[in-house]
Amino acid sequence: MRAEEEIRLTVQNGRAARTVAGHSSDALDCAELLAMLGLEGVQKKHAQRT
Repeated sequence: MRAEEEIRLTVQNGRAARTVAGHSSDALDCAELLAMLGLEGVQKKHAQRT
């Protein structure tokens, strides 16, 4: 059950990060918005998995 929740949350956070990235004006804007949402680690975690 816990693993399923972690997967769901990871997918949800990834979608949120992609949405933010698509609406950001540049990389700094994107990083700041992700940090505000508490998603600054999403890109790092994704990069480690690939």
